[in-house]
Order: sequence, then structure tokens, then C-alpha cells
Amino acid sequence: RPELAVQVKPSKEAFIQGENGDITINASYYFGAPVTSAPVSWVLETQDYSFQWDKDWRFEFGDPDSYWSRPWWDYSNYSYFSGKKVTEGKGTTNSKGDLEIKVPLDISKQKTNQRMSVEATVNDINNQAIAASQEFTVHKGGLYVGLHPASYANQSGKEAQVEVVTVDL
Repeated sequence: RPELAVQVKPSKEAFIQGENGDITINASYYFGAPVTSAPVSWVLETQDYSFQWDKDWRFEFGDPDSYWSRPWWDYSNYSYFSGKKVTEGKGTTNSKGDLEIKVPLDISKQKTNQRMSVEATVNDINNQAIAASQEFTVHKGGLYVGLHPASYANQSGKEAQVEVVTVDL
């Protein structure tokens, strides 16, 4: 049975391209004391993420080619993460049981927004490894423009109606 708990806490749930991701990894014993001077290894992974507006699902945001080929679980409440490694590191917990990391969130070369996951593993004095992870989103920008065509079947040269909405994060 593990004697400690590990938590990974990004400073916020969503970031914007170019910001730094401030992430705190905390290790504490179940009786409340911090796990000090414990070795920590962590890895940051990323995968494509399609913005979906929670007010009206009919609006499309971004490049449809990036999300029409997405697996079914991207559109459900099922959580599945299969990202690519961005970076990794090692450190040691401080007197509060924390390791604080700052990761530059540069997704400028990515086609879409990104969903990132930080997984951290802490080894206690008995060399028992306990891991935890947390996901967060990195948006390409702070403003989205969404389109909702009145019809998906239109004729060339004929007028087509499209609703436009802007969403400010």
C-alpha cells in the first residue's frame, strides 16, 4: 500500500500559445506531512485538440480536416490520451513537498490547439514509485471564430447563408 499521494497542478486549466505553463508537482504522506527531498521525474506530452463551444455545438471552429478524422472518443466523455512527448525533466521536492516547473507552451508549429498532459513520478525513501497526471489545454489564440452554415449543400454561384460567432476565452 502506498504511503504517499502525488498531485500535479497546472496554474490554470487553459493557456494560450506562447505562455509559460507553471505546474506544481506535490508529494505528501497520507497523514499530511510533505515528502521532502524526494526525486521526481516528469514528462509533458501533447495531442491535437479541437475547440468545441459549449453554448452551441453546431458551430465549427478551425480547420475541419483536423477534426473530421478524429477518433470517436474525442467526441464523447471518454478520456483517452495518446500524445507525443514534448519534453521531460527531473527534480527534487522542496520543504513543502513541491517541485515547481515552468514549461514554455509554444504550439506555433502545430496545426491545431493542443491538449497536454503532465505525468509525474515521485520515489519515496523506500524507492516506491507513485505517479499522477493532469491535463490542460493550450489554445492557438484567445479568440475563436465559429461558422454555422444554414445548409451544407449549396450550389456554385448561389447565395449561401452562414452564421458567424466569436468566442472570447
